[in-house]
Amino acid sequence: SYADAWNWLYITNVAIGRYAEANDAIEKLLRVDPLSTFGRYNYAKTLALRPGQMQDALALTDSLFAQSPSFGYYTHAQIAYYAGAVDEALEWSLKAFVSGPLGERIAADPISRSLSQLDMLPEALRLTDNARYWAYLNQRMWPELIEHARQRLILDSTNENNKLMLANALHLAGDVEQAQALYEGLLSSRPGVAIIDQNSESVAPTARAALGRLRAGDEDGSRELIELAREDLRQRSAADFIHGEFYRAAAVVAMLEEDHEGALEHLERAIERGPRDPSLFSEPAFEPLLQSQKFKALGARLESILAGQRVNAQQLICFNNPVADDWQPLSETCAGVVRL
Repeated sequence: SYADAWNWLYITNVAIGRYAEANDAIEKLLRVDPLSTFGRYNYAKTLALRPGQMQDALALTDSLFAQSPSFGYYTHAQIAYYAGAVDEALEWSLKAFVSGPLGERIAADPISRSLSQLDMLPEALRLTDNARYWAYLNQRMWPELIEHARQRLILDSTNENNKLMLANALHLAGDVEQAQALYEGLLSSRPGVAIIDQNSESVAPTARAALGRLRAGDEDGSRELIELAREDLRQRSAADFIHGEFYRAAAVVAMLEEDHEGALEHLERAIERGPRDPSLFSEPAFEPLLQSQKFKALGARLESILAGQRVNAQQLICFNNPVADDWQPLSETCAGVVRL
C-alpha cells in the first residue's frame, strides 16, 4: 500500500528495460493512490505512448492542475515534447516555470531543450547551468558539450549518468574510441544488461557501444550488444513503450547489421513520432548514409519542421507571451520578428 515504493519500482523497471513490469507497477500505484501526483505524471506519459490513448493521457494530465499546477503544466510539456511538438512543449514549460518553486526547479531543463532545438541558444542558456548540456547537444556544439560533460563528471565522478553523458557526447562528436572506454566501464558494472539512457529513455548507448566494439575488431562483443539492444526494442514494442528514441536506436542497430533501407525507415519514423532532436543525424553509425539522397532529404525535413516550430515559438514569446509578468525573452530574440 506504499505508493512511493510502486513509483520507485516503475522507475527501476524502466531503467533496466522491463517495460511490461513498469506498466504493471504504475497501474498498481494508481490503484493504491489515485491522487498520486508522481503516479499520474508517469502514467500520463505512459498512456501517451500507447496507440489511441493520447486523449486519456491529456485528461489525466488535466486532473493534476487542481492538486499541483506545476506538475500539470510540466506533464503537458513532457507529452508535447515526446510527440515532437517542441513549440507547444515550450509554452507548457514556461507556464510550469513561473507556477512556483517546484515549477522553477523542474521546468528549466525542458525549456532549454525546447529553445535550443528551436535555434535560440542565448535563451536556452539563461536559466540553469545544467541546461547547457541539452543546449550544446541540440546545437551540435561538440567541444562545448564535451567540456561541459567533463566538468559534470569531475564534480561527481561516481555518478553513472554523468559518465554516460560524457560517453554520448564523445561518441556523437565522432570520438568513438574515447567514448568506448566509458561505455565499457558502464557495461562492466552491469554484466549482460543493456545501457539505457534515463534522460531519453533510450537503449541507443548500447547500440553505440556495439559500434565501438565493431570498429575495434570485436565482432562477437558487438553482436552481444546488438542482441541486448534488440531485446530492449522487443520489450518496448510488446509493452507499447515507443517514442522517437526507439526508432533512433533501431536505426543504429539496423546500420550495424548493414540494413541501410531499414535504418532510413526507422529515421523517418523517428522524425514523425518525436522528439525531434537535431543531433539525430550525427550518429557515427550513419556515416555510410551521408551521400544518400533520402538521408539528406530526411535531414532537410527535420530542419523544416523545426524551422516552422521556431516561427510559432517566436510568435508565442514575442507577441503572445503567456507568462509576460514573470518572464520575458531577450530583446535580441524578438529583433526583426514580425507579427503574423
